[in-house]
Amino acid sequence: MDLESYESNFQSLTRGCGEFFDENEKLYLFSTLVAWTGSDIKATEWFQSETISAFGGKTAFQLCKKDQADAVIKYIRHIELEGFA
Repeated sequence: MDLESYESNFQSLTRGCGEFFDENEKLYLFSTLVAWTGSDIKATEWFQSETISAFGGKTAFQLCKKDQADAVIKYIRHIELEGFA
C-alpha cells in the first residue's frame, strides 16, 4: 500500500501527527499504531493523550512538537520488539 492509500485510510492520524514524520515513518507508524489500538481514531487518541513514562510523562504528540519525532519512532520500534515501556 502506498502513502496516499495510507493517508486516505488513516485520515485521523494524518491530521493528528502526519506533519511530524516522513513517508517511510508514516507507513510504519500508522500501521503499527492501528494494529495496537484497533482503529485510526484510537491510534490518534493514543498519540495525543497517552503519556509515556520513559519520556517523563510526555505524550508522543508533545515529543513531536519539541522536534523529537525520531524518539517516538525509536520508542514504538522498541515496544514492538517486546521491550519495556
